[in-house]
This record gives sequence, structure tokens and C-alpha cells, in this order.
Amino acid sequence: FSQSSWTLPSVLSLFTSQYPTTHQMFTPITDVLSPETKTLPMTLKDAGYQTIYIGQTDDTHIPLNRGVGRGFDRIIPYTSMENAVQTAKNLLGTHHTKPIFLFIHSFDLRANSVNTVRDPTTFVLDPDYVYGSVDPELQTIKLSTPDAPFAITYWRKWYDQVLWEIDQSLNDFYIFMQSKSIQKNTIFVLTSAHGNEFGEHGKSGHGYNVFETTTHIPLIFGIPGMDPTRHTALIQTIDIAPTILAHIGLSAPNTMTGIDIFT
Repeated sequence: FSQSSWTLPSVLSLFTSQYPTTHQMFTPITDVLSPETKTLPMTLKDAGYQTIYIGQTDDTHIPLNRGVGRGFDRIIPYTSMENAVQTAKNLLGTHHTKPIFLFIHSFDLRANSVNTVRDPTTFVLDPDYVYGSVDPELQTIKLSTPDAPFAITYWRKWYDQVLWEIDQSLNDFYIFMQSKSIQKNTIFVLTSAHGNEFGEHGKSGHGYNVFETTTHIPLIFGIPGMDPTRHTALIQTIDIAPTILAHIGLSAPNTMTGIDIFT
């Protein structure tokens, strides 16, 4: 489960292994992460890793200069998952003298209104869905308007299609890693900052509540030498950083409160 139903506190919980009530990162414009708090990128950088962030650089909801970007050697603007994967290939495919921590923060599924995102015209998972031209009303309608069934239907199709496209890019990335044998000494983590609602509890989008629809998120670990298994115990975002550190032989800072999920 995510520690929050919206991005800033959730991402900081991932980096700090602290609950939002501890790291206190709630308001993007004013809150600043405590200088006493050591993040995952900071810990890895101190251990000799090159730390790279691919993500939004101009979004006030993810203020890099207030704690999100702390510990990263390089900040690379995010445009799409396809482009991020190509950048990652270029970075990992060249010779490097340090181990690399690469964090990719995708915003493709940040669905707020049609006019802020790319509109797919093909829906692979539901080829019979007729898209046509975007209704002018749909161009301005917000996801927080659940009494517009045509909009909710469109957003579900949109979400599925964009998620499918992200999956294709990640599959391409993993095939590249296999071709270079990079996966043999790489820990791969796939997760989400939060979920998304489509009118299930009177709202759509995220950040309004803490139902399972907005906090129950995917979490996949790929660790060399570890057989596939499915965990049924409660796992939280705050457990991700300690788990990564434990499996590369590093101790978690004493400010981190999560656990290694495999112990």
C-alpha cells in the first residue's frame, strides 16, 4: 500500500522510508524536507553510486529543490516513458565506473483532463471502442465529475491504453537489459505513487481519499538469484528503500522506519 493517495507525500515516503506524518512533506510550495532526514538517493550516493533522476522538473507538486531531488547527481526531464527508456538504454549501455541508481518517474497516467495529456486514438485492449473526435465538453471536464458516464468510460479506456503503452516500453527496456546481461546484477523495482479512482466513491482522480482504489498499488521486485514468489503480507511504500539497501549490502539510515520485506 502507498502511504498517501497523492504524489508528493508518497514519493517522499518511498525515498525516506518514513510516514508522511514524520517527513511532513504535504504542501509543495512551502514544505521542505528536514536536513536531518537521509533519503535513499543520498544513501546510495554516499556508497559510491551514480544517482540519476528522470522525471518532471517543472511540476510544483514534485519540488526537486525541497527534498525530492536531494542526493541525485543528474536530473533529466521526463517527456514520455518511451523517451525515458531510450535515455536509460543510452546510460546503461555505455561503460561506467560506478554502479548506477536510476529512478524513472512516469507521468503518463497523470489523468486530470484531456487537454493536459496525449489522446490515444487506438485502444488495443478494447478495439471495438469507438473513439471518434474528442467532444468539446470532454476537453475541459475534470475527473472529479463522476456524473458524466461518457467521460468516465473514456477515461477508463484512456487509462488502460496508456498503461498498456507503458508496459510495452518497460518490456522493451527489460529485453535490452537481458541482451546486455545487465539484469544479472540489477535490482528492478516497479511501483506507483498512488492509484486512481473512476467515480467509485463519488470522486475520480486521486488525492481526495484513502480508499483502496487510490492506495492499493502494484509493487514488483526483480532481484538476481531470487525465485518468483507472491507475498500476501502487508507491504508498504516505506519498505521499498530498506529492502533495496539490504539486498546490496548496505545498512538503512537510522531515520528509515521500514523493513526488508524478504526477511
